[in-house]
Amino acid sequence: MHEPSLNAIVNTLKTSRPPTPEERFVQLEKILNSQVFHGSEILKSFLRFVVGKSLEGLESEVKEYTIATEVFGRNANYDPRIDSLVRVQAARLRSKLQEYYTSEGKNDGVHIDLPKGHYIPAFTYIRPDSRSHQRRASDLLKVVGSPPAIPRSGKDSLFRFSRRFLTAGLSLISLVLAIVAYRYYMEAKQFRQYAISNRVDLTFVQDIAPFWAEFLNTGSPLLVAYSPGQPRERVEILGSVGSFHSHSPPSVAVPGG
Repeated sequence: MHEPSLNAIVNTLKTSRPPTPEERFVQLEKILNSQVFHGSEILKSFLRFVVGKSLEGLESEVKEYTIATEVFGRNANYDPRIDSLVRVQAARLRSKLQEYYTSEGKNDGVHIDLPKGHYIPAFTYIRPDSRSHQRRASDLLKVVGSPPAIPRSGKDSLFRFSRRFLTAGLSLISLVLAIVAYRYYMEAKQFRQYAISNRVDLTFVQDIAPFWAEFLNTGSPLLVAYSPGQPRERVEILGSVGSFHSHSPPSVAVPGG
């Protein structure tokens, strides 16, 4: 699960009233004199310049070229396309500000940030009654880290089991149907081949195939008796696919016939 950043927590605690110029200046001095920024003279000059221009209402002058020449001493030939000095230092300044607000400045009421892709600082005011919530949230992130995975409920487990069981059942049914269809196809094919080779009526073969298949596949001899006058050749068709003996009872004279 995604871990909320400090900026996300701060955004939830902002008020609609922006900090006054006096509050911004006081906050700037607190940051510049903090232990976090101690010894980071380049970053302090960078922050002092952009905040000062913002307080003077000269935000249009806060550009990469101006910062390079006035803060870092680059000459007039400075080309930001080939020299990434300002962008690198801006990334360092953002990291330092985040470090400050997670340590010495965690109870400060005014938040100064340098948005990514911009050099004009952003000022936000934190509600005094929300500072404790911010502190607890920040400390919780440090101690706990990413929240533990939420255990899956029994209902979800039952649903997954039922779905797997249904899938397995459908696969088994499909397999059985395929076997039955294959056996029927092979038995019908045997009758059909015999009928073609012996010029027997195919319609008759297809009609009797399902019925006689069960008797012819038993492996035991089959005795078939038919009445006088029944076409013998149709019964003998079965001899090609099974082992059986046909028997015709002797003709009996009908009295008075």
